[in-house]
Amino acid sequence: MKNTIVAYIQIIPIGEENFCKAALEKIQVDIEQCGLPMKKQQFGYAIEGAYEPIMRICEALQLAAFNAGVKQIDLTIRMHSASGQNLHLNS
Repeated sequence: MKNTIVAYIQIIPIGEENFCKAALEKIQVDIEQCGLPMKKQQFGYAIEGAYEPIMRICEALQLAAFNAGVKQIDLTIRMHSASGQNLHLNS
């Protein structure tokens, strides 16, 4: 997929509160430093980019949560794409 898409990502660490808090702090830093246009939303993040980099970010977020000590996560990815068109956060 070569078009620019917008993905809405929500990651919820499940387990001990201390690990979950550390994981969420690490995840927020990782998303903000991903280099793709993004917006923090009430329950997650909207990220604009090509499919492959967005999937790499999702994988990195999972690893960040597990490396912070979380045993389980709930990761939701909703993608907005259009045939032959680039989509943007503000469109």
